[in-house]
Amino acid sequence: MAKRYLEKTVGMGNTILTLNANKLCLLDNYELLIKLYHQQSFINNPDYLVRKDYECSRRRRSRLLALVNDFTGDDREEVLQKFEGKCAFTGKDVPLHFDHIIPLAVGHGGTTKANMLPIWQRINSSKNARNLFEWYEDNGDRFEVKPELFNKAVEYIAGLNGMTFAEYREYVYDCHANPNDNLTEVR
Repeated sequence: MAKRYLEKTVGMGNTILTLNANKLCLLDNYELLIKLYHQQSFINNPDYLVRKDYECSRRRRSRLLALVNDFTGDDREEVLQKFEGKCAFTGKDVPLHFDHIIPLAVGHGGTTKANMLPIWQRINSSKNARNLFEWYEDNGDRFEVKPELFNKAVEYIAGLNGMTFAEYREYVYDCHANPNDNLTEVR
């Protein structure tokens, strides 16, 4: 496993370690990446990477594979351009993450243009797998979310889904009230 997913290059007094984070399912696990960066012995102990702690990322990967995933690079650029490369909720020029408006954790939505918005990474971390509307009610002021931008972003997503704002809000609440836990588990 180590040779397929890890590469160690030594040259000119430097050691370079290359991880295939995609194969190791690390892309969504920042804490593990930091641990690996600071821990030298993991190269000789690849079992370190296969522990029960990572069951959550396995479930996430299962959902990624089971749900629609057709969000292309062109879609990404188009959505970024729509929001002028800024947070869709605040209008700030800050580090962005693409948020699954209906989280993968509820087993609906998927990674599609009609479910993705560029939002401030702090907002994305705060929202996590919560209902967008409930998160907004509890945290909108704290993150300086502008109501007109929030409404514009939700109307945009609702339109992509062929719904009005009110219909989309009801749909989001329905998805959270009825999570799909019957997705195929990836082994």
